[in-house]
Amino acid sequence: MPVKEGYYTKFDVMQSLPEWDSHTREIVQQRLHGSDTYANLTIIEAEILKSLCQHMTGEERPDVIQYAVTHLDQQSAAAKGESQRKAGTPPLGKLIANGLQAFELSVRGECIVSFLELEAGKQLEIVQKIRQGHYDRHSCWLERNISPNVWFQKLLGIFTEAVYSHPVVWSEIGYAGPAYPRGYVRVGLHDIDPWEAIMDV
Repeated sequence: MPVKEGYYTKFDVMQSLPEWDSHTREIVQQRLHGSDTYANLTIIEAEILKSLCQHMTGEERPDVIQYAVTHLDQQSAAAKGESQRKAGTPPLGKLIANGLQAFELSVRGECIVSFLELEAGKQLEIVQKIRQGHYDRHSCWLERNISPNVWFQKLLGIFTEAVYSHPVVWSEIGYAGPAYPRGYVRVGLHDIDPWEAIMDV
């Protein structure tokens, strides 16, 4: 991981590992050692999603991005319901897969080459076009009944959720991790528990 910069450079949330219950320890440690095998994604799709994650969140650390894409893949493959889904929007796995197909076709239609073959500045321009609705009426999206904006927002939400659930990012922003079973005791104004992050002077 790159040298840490920010307000909490001396804080490492993983020092609290012995305080968490075994189930929590296992979940948090898995996030540090993300897998590069996928349930639904092909290698090419995963590489496209890594680039999208980087552009959407501004995150550049490969380990954190890998975890975010693995998390997305697991969410897509999970046989469980979603808390919210707009009428007409397909289930998550289908939304991601069909959206990736439409996205790549849009890019190839405009730039001739794959998204992965574009330089970073052009990739970011494409991502901004998706967000601004540039591709809303493109046939490759309409034929798949996928809204580029819905696809973009879903990716952004899952990537953001994953990046900010990574322990390295917790340390960086001074988040002291799960409360269970120790709990946060000092909850008054300007009170902090001994295990919480202290901002660098």
